[in-house]
Amino acid sequence: KLPDLISEVDRYTEHAMEKLTNDIIKARERIHVILNKLSVGDITNNSKYAILFTSNY
Repeated sequence: KLPDLISEVDRYTEHAMEKLTNDIIKARERIHVILNKLSVGDITNNSKYAILFTSNY
């Protein structure tokens, strides 16, 4: 029973991490669109907005 429980927890954790990663990517895309609409300028080369372009969460 314990190995089954561990496997289930592992699957749940993997699914949760995938969802969280997708949510982060979507949020970064929305932030990017909002900043562009606010005419912040080219943010791709601005170190202040580097978090939007990194894959390290």
